[in-house]
Amino acid sequence: VTLFVVIVGLAAGVTLCYVYQQNKNSVMLAEKLKEANRKAHRDSLMSIRNAQDTRRHEAEELEIREKSIGNFIKTFYLDAIFGDNSPEIYKASLTPGCLERLAEKLHSHHDDHADETIWHLFAPMGKEHDLPCLRKHLSVSHYMDNWYKVRLVDNGQTEYRYIRALIVDGNVKIDDVR
Repeated sequence: VTLFVVIVGLAAGVTLCYVYQQNKNSVMLAEKLKEANRKAHRDSLMSIRNAQDTRRHEAEELEIREKSIGNFIKTFYLDAIFGDNSPEIYKASLTPGCLERLAEKLHSHHDDHADETIWHLFAPMGKEHDLPCLRKHLSVSHYMDNWYKVRLVDNGQTEYRYIRALIVDGNVKIDDVR
C-alpha cells in the first residue's frame, strides 16, 4: 500500500508539475501576445499621428507658399502697375510665355501706348484711374491651383483679374493674366 501511495503521489506530483508548467507557459504566451497587441496599437497610433503631422506640415507649407505668392502679386501691382509702369519692371517678374503674350499685345498697339497696353493686360479698366483707391482696396487671394484672384476697385467699380503664378528657379513669376 505504501508503494502504491508513493506511486500515486509521484504520479500526482508529476501531473501537477506538468500542469503548472503548461499554465506558466500559457500565461507567458498570453502576456507576450498582449504586449505584441499593445505594441501594434502604439505603432498604429504613431503612424496615424505621423500622417496627421505630415498633412498638417504640408498644409502649413502650402498656406505659407500661397501667402508668399499673394504678397508677391500685391507688391507687383503696387510697384509695377500702380507705380512706374516701365516695361522693364515687368521682365523680371514674368515668365517667358507671359512676356511673349505681352509682346504680342504690345505689337498690336502703337509703341507710344505701350504703358497703356501693359496696364490693360493686368487691369482692364477705364481711362481715368483713381490710384489711391486702387492701392487702398487692392486685394489678392488664392483662387485655385496656381491661380490668384486680384480684386481691383477703381472709381467705385470692382473688377477681378486672375493671375497664374509659378515658381521658376526658386522665384515667383507671373505666367498668365486673365
